[in-house]
Amino acid sequence: MAKRTTIRDVALRAGVSTATVDRVLNGRGGVRLDREIRVLEAAKALQATNDPKAVYARQLRIAVILQPASDPLHAYLQKILIDTAQQHRLLNIHYYVHHFELSDEKAIAQFLYKAEKEYDGIIASLPDVREVRKQIEKLTAIMPVVLLLTDISGINRRAYVGIDNFQAGRVVGHMMGRFLGRELAAVICVSGFNSMPAHAQRCEGFQSSIKEEFNNLHVINIDDKTHDDVNRAAELVYHYMKLYPSIRGVYNASAGANTIVEAIKKLGRTSDTVFITHELTPDRSSLLQSGLIDAIIDQDPEAQIKAATEIMASHFHRLTHDRLSRPTLFRVFMPGMIPKNSEELEIL
Repeated sequence: MAKRTTIRDVALRAGVSTATVDRVLNGRGGVRLDREIRVLEAAKALQATNDPKAVYARQLRIAVILQPASDPLHAYLQKILIDTAQQHRLLNIHYYVHHFELSDEKAIAQFLYKAEKEYDGIIASLPDVREVRKQIEKLTAIMPVVLLLTDISGINRRAYVGIDNFQAGRVVGHMMGRFLGRELAAVICVSGFNSMPAHAQRCEGFQSSIKEEFNNLHVINIDDKTHDDVNRAAELVYHYMKLYPSIRGVYNASAGANTIVEAIKKLGRTSDTVFITHELTPDRSSLLQSGLIDAIIDQDPEAQIKAATEIMASHFHRLTHDRLSRPTLFRVFMPGMIPKNSEELEIL
């Protein structure tokens, strides 16, 4: 403890007893979480301690809500989280992963309703629907909530960790137009869920970029959503490309890259169709290298999990620095590009 700062100084600033300060700063436990946070905030403000053992005593339970591991991105997010969780055990923070189908809105809302009594914080990728919004709004008043991958407007969350999906869609639109050149053609955007703002924002950005920059391209609106059903995604692409032979560009803003490639193959259109999608999973990387995918927008899952967990740890003063709440970087990969590290090809 700094010479000019006493336990009494910290106690007065935090509004607790000197015994409580002693228990927190010496890692003895038995202190309510809200009081622990006040003591650590006061100690930090007074520069009273740099000793990390002060936060070891109280175990924190953080719930992490992801989509099922059958989705390659969410399977990878879980793998990264397991590795990160091992590191955060030194901070006495434990992460508990729960998988939900996006369509199972009732189950998600019920889980959030019970989370108040079981967890100290939430990291989640959630649909923006009435019951889920209602429960998450209640939780933001009593615990930190970090939204992952897709944001929900008007929610008082601690932070959003994810890319700027509208900007990603605009980048795709620009690439699509450049790839297709100046001949007249049509393009489509395949989305997953109406309830996921990220999906809608990607398609909106894509359409706005095409309309502003490439008047030779016509965007055909697909009102149907795939609900992340990979077979449905392929059916929609096959149907629209057969109905409109002028379609030469496909932007897949959700799941189903493999099946969409098969649909394009079935139509005999691989040589004259530009196909752009998201997430550099192993299967999509292979399709990219073979030229069946022309570009992939990757949102760097490692960086996102790192940011989300560091924001959570900083909120409880178990890390001394606080990350800014801002969209994470995304990366663009094209055939011939083999990623070497997470710093490569980053784009705002």
